[in-house]
Amino acid sequence: MSADLLAETVGRLIGRPWSRRFTCWHLVAEVQALRGLVLPVPARIPADPQRRHEAFVAHPERRRWRRVSGPETGAVVLMSRCPAPRRDEHAGVVVSLPTPLVLHVMAPQGTILEESSRLSAQGWFLDFYLPADA
Repeated sequence: MSADLLAETVGRLIGRPWSRRFTCWHLVAEVQALRGLVLPVPARIPADPQRRHEAFVAHPERRRWRRVSGPETGAVVLMSRCPAPRRDEHAGVVVSLPTPLVLHVMAPQGTILEESSRLSAQGWFLDFYLPADA
């Protein structure tokens, strides 16, 4: 994904409101599509954090991704409020380095860009994933 295309996409998405038709996973899928990766979006993403975590963990797509030690441009970020056991309930995409900026969407803020360190300071525990074949 070129830097220009990424910047254009981020600019277009910033401020887009969260809705049932545009959740964090829809955002991740849209950005990953620019990299040529098709991520299936579940027909319904549960509102309950525990059920959302179960949907993330059980989804067959998850097996095609590997955890990496830190942020990399284009990496999917899975976020949990619990360090152990993990309960991933939110997602975003790393869109910039060397300062890792995470693009994500949530209510009521809509689509925002935040430093990964700020997300951690807000109580999110972050894991980063890239396609297993990358």
